[in-house]
Amino acid sequence: MTQDSGAVGLRVQVPVLGTVSGTRSLADIAANKPSAPAATEPAVATRDIDGPAPTVKPAPGVAIAPKPKHTPPAPKPPANTTEPPKPAKPPVTAANNEDRAKRLLQLADNYLHAGLKSSAIGKLKEVIRKYPKTNAAETAEDKLLNLGVE
Repeated sequence: MTQDSGAVGLRVQVPVLGTVSGTRSLADIAANKPSAPAATEPAVATRDIDGPAPTVKPAPGVAIAPKPKHTPPAPKPPANTTEPPKPAKPPVTAANNEDRAKRLLQLADNYLHAGLKSSAIGKLKEVIRKYPKTNAAETAEDKLLNLGVE
């Protein structure tokens, strides 16, 4: 915003429309009159998405920051290079199942403490369904009975 001899110059960058410029006197501002567009440049600069960007001259005394330069993405490695093999998934064991079941049981407890009973019931049923032969499944069954769910 600039001020010169009782008039206030406005320049607003609107992302969708472009740049809007105009001048208003203090009397116009007090009377709520709209600003008159500047005569030296268009009131609104727009651009077609498929076309080139318009060139808009800055208002006198207004500096426009340069646009950041686009950096190209890093080049992809050639397709014929060999990548290291991905690590194998750990085998499914009873100990792994017990750990997973305990984590779901803890999540159900967290839901109960947060007052989310229906979410807790869903997790308890999931423990029983996915890991039926674990200690956590027995605990989940007990919790469901205490909650009045069969």
